[in-house]
Amino acid sequence: MAEVTEKELEFMSIARNAGMFKTKSLLSTMYPAFKFLVMSTGLITCIGQVVVKMRDESPDLFVLVEALHWVGVLFMMLTWQLRMWLGTKSYFSMNDDIKAGFYKYSVPFESEDIALIQSGNDESRRFQKRFNVVIFFGCFSSMLRDPIFGETIHEEGSEVTRLKFYNTWFPFQVNTWPRYGLVCVFQFFLGLSVLITSMAVVSLIIGGLIQLSTSFRLLQLKISRAHLYAENQAKKNQKSYEDTLYEYLVECVKHHQALIRFFRVYQNSIALSFLVSYLNAGVIICTVGFIITDPDSNLRSSIAFLSVVATEFIFFGGLCYYGERIVQESGRIFEAVYNTPWYTQSKRLSFLYYMFMVRSRKPLTPSAYGLKAMSLSTFGDILQAAYSYLNMLSATRK
Repeated sequence: MAEVTEKELEFMSIARNAGMFKTKSLLSTMYPAFKFLVMSTGLITCIGQVVVKMRDESPDLFVLVEALHWVGVLFMMLTWQLRMWLGTKSYFSMNDDIKAGFYKYSVPFESEDIALIQSGNDESRRFQKRFNVVIFFGCFSSMLRDPIFGETIHEEGSEVTRLKFYNTWFPFQVNTWPRYGLVCVFQFFLGLSVLITSMAVVSLIIGGLIQLSTSFRLLQLKISRAHLYAENQAKKNQKSYEDTLYEYLVECVKHHQALIRFFRVYQNSIALSFLVSYLNAGVIICTVGFIITDPDSNLRSSIAFLSVVATEFIFFGGLCYYGERIVQESGRIFEAVYNTPWYTQSKRLSFLYYMFMVRSRKPLTPSAYGLKAMSLSTFGDILQAAYSYLNMLSATRK
């Protein structure tokens, strides 16, 4: 069981505070268990609503589609929560690798290197802050709109006024204020659990991708100026040009190997969750599109789900965009090595350059067990699938 260190990355700290990891603390064990229980219960109530509506002779398609949407969202969030909790040791190991800079060079960083590392940290913070604003508004306006702005419906032949609530199923009618209050509290904690889990996933997964991408860019800089560094050292008569360049390149190779090891651990940690997200993404986006374009949808619902679809676009788009960045930046290592004057070097150095090029020729590609790459083309496939599903759903209401 991993211990939380004081030297914890900001996005790791966000994920830990969100209850994504297991520690020896009793409270930190109960917190994720409570979130898992709430989201599991929410998933069951949404599935119950789907089953109930499917049994109707003429089901309300709007209600059915909204319930299907939350089934997809909750199942996806539960998968991320469980996978991260089970992979706590791997995530804290990755935290240590990033804090150590993946590899510690014997040569001090130059100002350009420090600026690059700082830009990666700033990019991670900016993305997290923007996503937090969007998802907070999305969860508030969609999952909490009924408890706050709920309407009442009078049932004919009955003296009871039933309180309209969000589209989920309960083993009782929400027809009294105590029951309404109970369901409101449950809905609040459900929305809060989805909100916190989403923020933690984006912070941790995309934060890790940005740090890995930044380190690949740093390695490119190191490779491109290797021969210049060796020439400067030779002019100072500290070491021969060949020995200095060889030692410098060996460090670059070790840095590359450290990045590959990190990537393999990272890939194993996210593969299952990304696969579930990919399989759910088309349905999740298409159901939101159906709700927004429904002729019977009121302005309040449309605004609420517009914020939801913005959140989901950023979530899926962010994963795919930064996954694409890893493919591009890792592929540029080969270009950086090839563009050096390796062909003018000694046999020993040329062989090292050659082996470096062979190893870096194939870029690293984050994927779901090799079935689907985490790339912009995958995001395009998601949108295409969502559009196809939306056309099929739209045809059923004509």
